[in-house]
Amino acid sequence: AGLAMLVAGRIGSILSLQELSIVVTVAGGVLLLLGAAFLKAVWFPIAYLLFMIPVWGSLLDNLHLPFQLLSASLGISALQAAGIPAYRQGTFIELPHVTLEVAKVCSGVNYLIAVVAIGVPLAFVFLQGWGRRILLVGFSVAIALLSNGARVALIGALSYYGFITDLHGPFKVLQGIIVSMVGYAALFTGACVLS
Repeated sequence: AGLAMLVAGRIGSILSLQELSIVVTVAGGVLLLLGAAFLKAVWFPIAYLLFMIPVWGSLLDNLHLPFQLLSASLGISALQAAGIPAYRQGTFIELPHVTLEVAKVCSGVNYLIAVVAIGVPLAFVFLQGWGRRILLVGFSVAIALLSNGARVALIGALSYYGFITDLHGPFKVLQGIIVSMVGYAALFTGACVLS
């Protein structure tokens, strides 16, 4: 079945079908060579291979705009709570001397995939029971959403106070890494609490 998916994907020039065929082919190879009992034991690592396939970009493409709007809303709420005058219009955040846009690449969808890709094996390996596992994966989704909103608020605050003038320079990468590290720390803390 996996090889048939690969051939059909090549004939029809459907890249996502070709990419998905590797997971089915690996599962079929394990079933053929080692049997159903072994496949049952290693189903999770094989299914985890789905995170390596770039098909997520096209499947989650419709999430970018809602995530942009959510990140802008969370960012504006945090800025206003900190006493910074800010106004949101769609994906744009108006500050007194600069206008910020939560662009498609800043929507947080890629970060969502990264956090869930860490949360899923963390839940599977360290937690017992499906309820706790699903709770941790849901927590990882919440972390991704809140972290991206916090990142937008951080950019707004730093630009409002004049700490950064180049919004797209190396400092943006650094503060993105810092916010990501805080999100991953929260995820591991959640796993410890649930275990």
